[in-house]
Amino acid sequence: MIDESAMDRTLGATLPLLLKNKVAEIPNYTLQAVKNKSGVFVRYSYSQVYQHVIELASSLKKMGVKKGDHVGLISDNRREWLITDYALLALGAADVPRGCDSMGMEIRFILDFADCKISFFENFTVLNIFILLPHRIFLHSPVLTAKVLHRLTACRDPAKA
Repeated sequence: MIDESAMDRTLGATLPLLLKNKVAEIPNYTLQAVKNKSGVFVRYSYSQVYQHVIELASSLKKMGVKKGDHVGLISDNRREWLITDYALLALGAADVPRGCDSMGMEIRFILDFADCKISFFENFTVLNIFILLPHRIFLHSPVLTAKVLHRLTACRDPAKA
């Protein structure tokens, strides 16, 4: 049986604030462990992950992302997904997530329907599946500009900027 009386029941008002509080509490504890190309785990502390979140949020803000914006996040579960999600939440934006196993037409419909201003793609392969679809099947055909941002590819829809 778990002794619930010893549990800390105070939370931050938002997930990014909860992360910030944990950084103040346990900055050097491992938050993420990710295998590198050699198969060796690289560990990232709470303070390292938080710093990456703040840096990405700052870049997104410079790109024009603001509270209430919808941002596509087409990626499988990975380190960069968490950082991107928290950076968006820190700005008050909402992510529109979908895995890489989705069909290009499905991704295009979701991002269009959700009125995503910017979309992140796990890699250029997934981005190309999205871009190479026939334009006649969508409500509108944005011209996308791609930018590698924090090892995910960010694309801006100028029609929604």
